[in-house]
Amino acid sequence: MIFNLDFIQSRFDEFNRSIFGGVLPKISIVLSDSKSTLGMYNVKYKRNSDGSRNMVSEVLRFSTNFNLEERRLEDVIIHEMIHYYISFHKLKDTTAHGKIFRSMMNEINQKFGRSITITTRVADTDNMSVSSRKWHLIAVLKLKDGKYGLKVLPRVLQTIISYRNGVMNYDNLASIAFFLHNAPYFNKFPVSGVLKFHPVEPEVLKQELIGAQYVDVQPNKVKTNGFYRGGEIF
Repeated sequence: MIFNLDFIQSRFDEFNRSIFGGVLPKISIVLSDSKSTLGMYNVKYKRNSDGSRNMVSEVLRFSTNFNLEERRLEDVIIHEMIHYYISFHKLKDTTAHGKIFRSMMNEINQKFGRSITITTRVADTDNMSVSSRKWHLIAVLKLKDGKYGLKVLPRVLQTIISYRNGVMNYDNLASIAFFLHNAPYFNKFPVSGVLKFHPVEPEVLKQELIGAQYVDVQPNKVKTNGFYRGGEIF
């Protein structure tokens, strides 16, 4: 999906009500052709002779250069709305993405199941069209503290088995499952056999995994075994 004004305005109104308590006034929204940044909150001030400043204009800008998943675009809108909220309430943050921004971002991610990050700059994998689909072998880890992790593995049998055997020694691991899926969401994760994983929000993961094939990893082969239709992963 590509940003358009109707989509941005409708999501702005929705998130203003559901996340920001309806306190944010209408703001100018424009489309840009930025090739590096998906969204930006811009505010201009005029400095007075006494050293004080008056706001001249403020605007939300969103690039139409990228075709991405709708949920990713929504997270970008919320990211910029956090900036707008901080500015509107004249809060003094430590940096552009300082303590106040990060606190609000983390609270929204946890409460609303979002995946907002501290940057809206475009990664290389974001240049892939939403229709650009490639198959991924995905390991999903459930931890004993209730959190979830994700790892995209090379589709090499020995690497998959080695990764499984390695993470089974992780003290906080509750369970692990493997899936084969071609959803573009997984394009953004690096592919490797290193014994690490990426924290993910379970509700986001459940949505993105719908339609994935379960993979049964055996000592000498892997085979698919049915489809994930939603609900609990484990």
